[in-house]
Amino acid sequence: MPSRRSLLASGQSVTDPDRQDPLEQAIERIGEARDEAQALAPLVEQAERVSHWRTVQRFWPLLLIAVIATLLVSSGVVQELSLENLQNRHGELSALATHYPLLIRLAVFFTIVTLIVTSLPGSPLLAIVGGLLFGIGEGAFWSVLGDSTGALILFWLTRRSLGQGTPGTPGALIGKLKAGFLAHPTSFCLFLRLVPVFPFSPVSIALAWLGCRWRTFAWTTVLGVAPSAVVYAAIGDGFEAALKEHRALSMDMLSEPRFLLPMIGMGVLALLPVLMGLKRK
Repeated sequence: MPSRRSLLASGQSVTDPDRQDPLEQAIERIGEARDEAQALAPLVEQAERVSHWRTVQRFWPLLLIAVIATLLVSSGVVQELSLENLQNRHGELSALATHYPLLIRLAVFFTIVTLIVTSLPGSPLLAIVGGLLFGIGEGAFWSVLGDSTGALILFWLTRRSLGQGTPGTPGALIGKLKAGFLAHPTSFCLFLRLVPVFPFSPVSIALAWLGCRWRTFAWTTVLGVAPSAVVYAAIGDGFEAALKEHRALSMDMLSEPRFLLPMIGMGVLALLPVLMGLKRK
């Protein structure tokens, strides 16, 4: 066993670890922690890169929609969708429909889809255009098809990005809302679609968040938007007559009692199962 003198000659410490000064112990621990942090730093950086990439992968569809909506608004295309422009260009549109019937139908359809997916205004005006160019029946058909297709795309993209609900424990109001929806999903969907006072695209996002099944979402959307689509197509179909009679064309017809009250009545009928369930409770 080496003597104390030999240890001192070699420069090694002879201090008993148990008798080591607290300051020295703290310094040693800080050094050890620093070494461990340096060893973990590359792993932390890699985890952050993976987390950022997963976030991008999850939300890129909604980011792309936001970019497209911004470009459409900044380009001025959305501002062109007005009744005034429709009055000024209805002759050109009628000529295009005569010479390029399939192309003009696809243009109306894809324009409606784009407006619904990007949550931009203008789809009612496209329904009027459909009624003007194709008549009430076919105009309403293309409007319903475009609205439903756009709503389904937005629904699936929302489900992919946001999932169903939010992580953690929801608040009391959110919890009651979701529980009520899950108890009567069909009634809620029909009510939100039939009554034309709820914003179309936000309703699609909300139903995706609430966990609505896509089949229920699809058929209630088709059934729910059909009445308003027929009304808008009827406005478009009567466009020529309105011009001849020097009447101003307006989309306020949907808010008239003769149209609004029946749709509200259908919405209330759709909510009957919910109201009966609340009465039993």
